[in-house]
Amino acid sequence: MSELTHARYTLAVLDLARSTDYYASVLGLAMDFAAPGWSFMSRGSFRVMLGECTDAIPPQELGDHSWYGYVTVSDATALF
Repeated sequence: MSELTHARYTLAVLDLARSTDYYASVLGLAMDFAAPGWSFMSRGSFRVMLGECTDAIPPQELGDHSWYGYVTVSDATALF
């Protein structure tokens, strides 16, 4: 059977600097690397990609917000 080896999430944030600081100082994630408009962070096997979307409707106003999850597997064919 195929193993699920990693999970990665993409989250839209209004303020990248503020969100990056929160994920690091409060949630204990480490900065893996940054690119313009993005922070790639992790804690153990948990990974998150924070993407700055300054013009997005705030989640509290929207009621729901788009998100993505990526799961890495050791053998996709076996899992399928």
